[in-house]
Amino acid sequence: MQQNKQKKAKKVKKSVFCGTGSIYQFFGVLCFPISLVFPPMIILAVILFVVGCNKSVKYQCDNCNGEVSKNIKICPWCKSFFE
Repeated sequence: MQQNKQKKAKKVKKSVFCGTGSIYQFFGVLCFPISLVFPPMIILAVILFVVGCNKSVKYQCDNCNGEVSKNIKICPWCKSFFE
């Protein structure tokens, strides 16, 4: 009998300091000093910072460290199945 052993892996959440997310965060931080003069600007600053934090999250396969998307079931790099 031959057993079919499937490799299993987990998706690991990583924060990245480059890309679109960091640009949103940068402009969010720039809006904070402006909010001292124009208080409603604080709302825009918080929104930009939160959106930037969400966009700077990437997922990696813990088996091969390849970058994968959030809703994928099989790693395209090492063919491991995600739990």
